[in-house]
Amino acid sequence: MHKTKGCLFAGTLFVLPGLLAIMALSWIYVLLGKVTIVQGLFFGLKAAVLVIVVEAVLRVGKRALKNNTMRGPAAAAFPALFLYDVPFPIVILVAGLIGYFGGRAGVPAFLAGGGHGKVGDFADGAQALGPNQALGVGVCGSRK
Repeated sequence: MHKTKGCLFAGTLFVLPGLLAIMALSWIYVLLGKVTIVQGLFFGLKAAVLVIVVEAVLRVGKRALKNNTMRGPAAAAFPALFLYDVPFPIVILVAGLIGYFGGRAGVPAFLAGGGHGKVGDFADGAQALGPNQALGVGVCGSRK
C-alpha cells in the first residue's frame, strides 16, 4: 500500500489508539460517574495537550516574529482577546491590515521575508514539480 491509500492507512493508524483511549475513558466516566482515577487521567491529558500547544506556539512565534515591529501586534492580540473580548476574526483582520499597509508603505520590518525567488529560477539545481507533486499527491513519499 503506497501513495494515497498508504497515506490514509498510516494516518488512520496514527490517530486510532488515541481515539480509542479517549473513547474508553469517556465511556467509563459517563457510565460510572465521578471516578477519581478517570478524572486524574483527564487532568493529565489536559496538561499534556497544553504543553504541546504552548510548544507549537513558541516554535511558530520564533520563526514568524522576527522583530519588535512584528511582535507588537502579536503582543497586543493577547489582551485584546482575553481582557477585552475582541472577536478573533477582528484581531486577525486588524493584524492582516497592519501587515498589508506596513508592506505597502515599505516599512523594512514588514519586508523581512524576501519571497521565494523568481518564477522558474532553479539556481540550486532543483527541478520543477510535476503535476502530481504540485497538487500534493506526492506528500506521502510517492515521488516519481
